[in-house]
Formats: sequence, C-alpha cells, structure tokens
Amino acid sequence: MAPTIIYPSRSRAFLNLLGSLTLLAAGSLMLLLPLKEIGITGKVIALLGVAFFGKTGLFALTRLFSNKPAVIIDSVGITDNASALAAGFIPWSDIVSAGIFTFQKQKFLGLSLRNPEEYLAKVSAFKRILMKTNSSWVGYLVTIPQVTLSMPVEELIAHVHQYQQMDRQIPNA
Repeated sequence: MAPTIIYPSRSRAFLNLLGSLTLLAAGSLMLLLPLKEIGITGKVIALLGVAFFGKTGLFALTRLFSNKPAVIIDSVGITDNASALAAGFIPWSDIVSAGIFTFQKQKFLGLSLRNPEEYLAKVSAFKRILMKTNSSWVGYLVTIPQVTLSMPVEELIAHVHQYQQMDRQIPNA
C-alpha cells in the first residue's frame, strides 16, 4: 500500500501568518505604551504575546514556503510534522489509540502513546511543558491540528485505522 502523504494547507498557513503578524504588532505597540498606562501586568502580557506570536509567525512563514509533508502515514508508522509541537516519527507499536477531538472550536487528530515519556524526553523543556499541558487538557500527547492540513481529520483518521489494521495482521518478528 502506498504511503499517505498530507501536505500543509498553504492558504491556512497564510491566514495564520496574517493573524500572527497582527497580534505581534498589537503586542509590540503595547510595549511602547508607558508603564503607568498599562501596568506591569500589561507589559508582561505584551511581552509574552510578542514572543508567542513571533514564534507562531515564523512557523507559519516556514510552512508557507516549505514542501515538507505535514503528515506521512505508511506501513511503519506516522510521521507528524504538522505543528510546532510535532512529535516526528511514531511507529505503530507506540500508538495505543487515535481519536478526533475539538478544542476551542478547532478539530484535531489525537494520538495516545504507549511510552509518552520517551517522546517528551526528545523535545525541549518548553515544548515538553506545552505537550504535557495539551495532554492534561485533551487526553492526547500528540495532537495534529486540522487547521494546518490540506485533508480533513476524518479522512486522516480513516487512513490511520486502515494502517493500524494492516499492522496488526503482520506477525511480530
């Protein structure tokens, strides 16, 4: 069976870039306001916003011009490159379950892993915190957002289930 390769949605990457640039500009303007006008809390929020939306803007920009697939599903597993919290390659033997969920009006494909600590150990401390937070909120360590894909998550999960069925039919060596 041929691998299923899903590329990022360029139109959504462009919209994410525009949104990030808008919020980056708003945060930057807030930083220029006098401290007495917005307070220390406002300055901290503005600084965090500039950092966060600067990173999301860079990610959207790289996605816009990248030919790298967002997700690859094949006989050996799933390669997740769909978001800034991408897990990379995950063999079928590490995937316990897959499901679709909605969080803040956005659809995601979620993957439960047999050994989540192994995957968390591979990422930076910041990414580890975000992945653990996601996991506590939605129940999945690996989350693949619909908004970054050119294929609906319902179609994506059908491919995942098809490959999982094939994997279970192959005897372990």
